[in-house]
Amino acid sequence: MRRVRIFATNIECVKDVEFVINALNTVFPQFIVNVDIEDCDRILRIESHNEVIYARKIIKVVKEKGFECAIFKD
Repeated sequence: MRRVRIFATNIECVKDVEFVINALNTVFPQFIVNVDIEDCDRILRIESHNEVIYARKIIKVVKEKGFECAIFKD
């Protein structure tokens, strides 16, 4: 089953995107991670094909790297 979680962040540059993606890939190698810094909400998108995505764990890793992160609300 495909699962997707969307988060709003304050990640602003490509260097920081790479930093956060590398951190998330280290902790969660089973997830597909990307960040859209062109979007006004600086969207972090996590996709999984079989694993449950625990939002609190994602938020914790991103915040530990010095960035804001919250579950995206439309």
